[in-house]
Amino acid sequence: MYASRTQDNRQAGERDVARPVSGTGPADRMRALQNQAGNRNTSRAVADGQLRPAAPAGAVSVQRMQIQRAPGGRRMHPGDIGQRFELELDGRPEIGTYVRASSNGREEIFRVRGEEVRVYPHEIRGIRATHGGMHPPGRRRPPEENLEGRDTLLMSEGDLSGARGIMRRDPGRARSMAVTTFDARPVSYGQAPGNLDDMHRTGTPVLPDFDISDPARSADRIGNLAPNANLHMQMPSVPRGTSGYSTQRLVRDANRLPERAGRPDYSTSVTTPHPGNYPHPATHNQRYGMQNRRGVPQGREIYDEGPDEMYREEDGYDHRETTQDRHAGSSSRRRTYRIRSQNPDDYDDGSGGRRSRSPR
Repeated sequence: MYASRTQDNRQAGERDVARPVSGTGPADRMRALQNQAGNRNTSRAVADGQLRPAAPAGAVSVQRMQIQRAPGGRRMHPGDIGQRFELELDGRPEIGTYVRASSNGREEIFRVRGEEVRVYPHEIRGIRATHGGMHPPGRRRPPEENLEGRDTLLMSEGDLSGARGIMRRDPGRARSMAVTTFDARPVSYGQAPGNLDDMHRTGTPVLPDFDISDPARSADRIGNLAPNANLHMQMPSVPRGTSGYSTQRLVRDANRLPERAGRPDYSTSVTTPHPGNYPHPATHNQRYGMQNRRGVPQGREIYDEGPDEMYREEDGYDHRETTQDRHAGSSSRRRTYRIRSQNPDDYDDGSGGRRSRSPR
């Protein structure tokens, strides 16, 4: 049933001549594959030129989801090792645990029902669904209605690689975070389609068309987060030459969202390039207003700052510009500033009362 791995650049949707047409019997299908490969060995080994095994009766059933596939298929990451993914092998759904990349760089190795098999990128549907694909199709609730209990909001994600990297490092974070995107429609560049699909599969709310420069409208959408939730913005940037708006104003608007949402218990955090990356301190201050506090609204304070520990390139984070498919060239030296209300009475202790103002 499974195809010989002799074709190098097969893309999703192309006809695979090594795969039998519908209606051919199992024995004839396997014989045709053996002849195509010139190899009578039908074991489950994954050496080059060998065949993937035919699926036995009673194969695992996988719920189907409507997904937007990344061009060229899924690109796996070393952080995905050990995680379970939904696959589509010769039109048949399977669940496989990611093992490693193949030596030829064209396929990925998965363990399927106890055996290792080679899988092409376009055959990888996405991370195993724990939410979106587990129920019959129906009207999807607005993501704003799914924020309750979530303590982290990642704002203005570009290709969602930062959020996906956090989930690789700690899959449980899918249950406690939410994401916003500037784009009204899902972006189609790079790995963004696959990352967005994984957000849906794990039940991570994604709020599209979230424009921080329209703070009143944005604030109305985030009031249901958990007490003392954190709103994070990674490497904010407004394109140079934008009339009437600047990166420093964007930072200030982001830091005002708790007040505008009527949730002063929320904290915010902003990650920028390290000030030391600039030859003159005034450059960093002019752009972000964090060192001189001009990006911090009245009544709020920076209570902590340090290295960026949330977004890591080794987890797959790729800082791209929010409005276009272009790597933003961020430095590996970044600094995170954490901001909160100056009023200790603004903090919720989880019981309807207040708590002391200790760093989160």
